[in-house]
Amino acid sequence: MLKKLISNQIALFTLIILFSCSILFHMLVLSGNIPYEVVWGGRLKSTNEMYQFEAVSIFVNLILLVICILRKDYEKWSIPMRFYNIAFGLIAALFMLNTIGNLLAETMVEKFVFTPLTLLSSLLSFRLVFSKK
Repeated sequence: MLKKLISNQIALFTLIILFSCSILFHMLVLSGNIPYEVVWGGRLKSTNEMYQFEAVSIFVNLILLVICILRKDYEKWSIPMRFYNIAFGLIAALFMLNTIGNLLAETMVEKFVFTPLTLLSSLLSFRLVFSKK
């Protein structure tokens, strides 16, 4: 059903936008323009902890962004489609777990803003799991 509603290109383009915006968001948290209390379930206790967690978040989002960009132009690379199918399966699972974590977060921002975004990321990633091209 999802395959009929959303094309590979739309799924990839949307994920590229979401991951890019996520990187920008986490950079704004790192710079202090967004208070770190609104991320990581409101459980961060110090600035040092925030730097560590935000660095991990930016790194993971960069990896996800690169995977999407490579998949978008997969004909140019000699990476087997099986790699992408496995990668997007793991990404879908990661974001489904993240969605559950956001639902359990202490902050309203994570519950009402990030929960739909992580659910969308999971569904779009799952859409790409069974892609043949």
